[in-house]
Amino acid sequence: MRPENIEFNGELIGKKVRDTLIKYVRSSRGHVCRKYDAWGFQVPVIFECRESGVERVIVIDTDTDIAYITKVVHIIEDGTIDTLNPADGEQIFLPRAEWEQVEEWSKQ
Repeated sequence: MRPENIEFNGELIGKKVRDTLIKYVRSSRGHVCRKYDAWGFQVPVIFECRESGVERVIVIDTDTDIAYITKVVHIIEDGTIDTLNPADGEQIFLPRAEWEQVEEWSKQ
């Protein structure tokens, strides 16, 4: 199965591989929401992913080589919905502390 691009407003969010959304980020570039110390996603993206069979999300921080892993339902049920930047629309944030963390991801 080939990875499927997941996009929002023409911007690549990540890739869907089987039942997993994989998103590469750089924490040094402001991809971490400082208000919640969280990874965030546009609300429609998470709900569309769930509807298309995505069950888990892996966020790979290429600056630290740490992968953050959780289930989509965990983001939906325990995340905080907020509109921090009107251009980004409504987003859902799950604090990094609530994700399973795997260090040295690239060596796995």
